[in-house]
Amino acid sequence: MKAHVEIYSDYVCPYCVLFEAVLNQASRDLEITVDWKQVELRPYPNATLRPEDDYLPDAWKRSVYPLAESLNVATWIIHTAVGR
Repeated sequence: MKAHVEIYSDYVCPYCVLFEAVLNQASRDLEITVDWKQVELRPYPNATLRPEDDYLPDAWKRSVYPLAESLNVATWIIHTAVGR
């Protein structure tokens, strides 16, 4: 019997993208179906973060890139997924 998993993921969150890659790799040889449910953690009317501000590049250098490296996930996957 195939297992079914529903995952709610923020489609603009780099951490969600990282763990999507890890989950896809981990479940590749398992009898499992994954149903991705897309959510946005910062919906209107909350302002989104601006990529041109200093905060995002700094946060990525301090947090996202090191996590990607520790998970052995290529960072080009992140850039492709978020449209960079």
